[in-house]
Amino acid sequence: MMSATTFAQVEQLLVRRLQGAGVSDLVSSRSSQFLDLGEYLFAEVVLTDATRLEEVEGIVRDTAEELKPRGIVLDRVVRAQWEIVEVSHAGSSRAPDGGIRAASEFHVILKSGSRTHHVAVDVSSGAIAVLKQKLGVEKLSFQKTIAQTVCSFVQYQLSMGGTAYWSPLVAPRLELNHLAMSFVVERLSPFSERP
Repeated sequence: MMSATTFAQVEQLLVRRLQGAGVSDLVSSRSSQFLDLGEYLFAEVVLTDATRLEEVEGIVRDTAEELKPRGIVLDRVVRAQWEIVEVSHAGSSRAPDGGIRAASEFHVILKSGSRTHHVAVDVSSGAIAVLKQKLGVEKLSFQKTIAQTVCSFVQYQLSMGGTAYWSPLVAPRLELNHLAMSFVVERLSPFSERP
C-alpha cells in the first residue's frame, strides 16, 4: 500500500498539471476517481467536454511516465461523458467487403460539450426477432421501437466507467445481437417498465 502522503502528492501533482493546462474546469469531480490499489494508483479522469480529450490523455500519460522512475505505477483511464443527440435508421448493415449483413444499421450522433461524434450500431436479425417476441410490437411503430432500443443500449454502454468503459472514438461501431437485446428489453428502460 502506498503511503497516504505519496498518494496525496501524486493526486495533487495531477490536479496541478490539469489546472496548469487550463482543463481542470472540464473534469467531472462527480465521475472522476483517484484510488490507491496497493501495488499501484488508479486515476479515472472524466471530462464533461471531449474537445480537449487528447490533450488531457497526454497530460495524464506524461505524469504516469514521470512517476515510473520513482517506483510509482499510475494506471489510468481518461474518458468523456457523452449524451445521445439522435438515433436514426440507416438501412441494411454492410460487411467490410461491402456485402449485406443480416442486420440493420442505425446511426447515433453523440455530443460531449462542443464535440460531436457519429457511431453506428448494427442490430442483428436475431436481436430484432427477440424484440418482436418479447414486446409483440406492431409493425407501424417497429422502427421507432428499435431506435429506442438502440438508444437504451448505447446509453448503457456509455454509462460504464473504470477500465470497462466504451470509447466511441476508439470503437465507433457496436453490435446489438440477440443476447444484448434480451438484456436491453428485460433490464433497461423504457422496456423494463412494461407489465
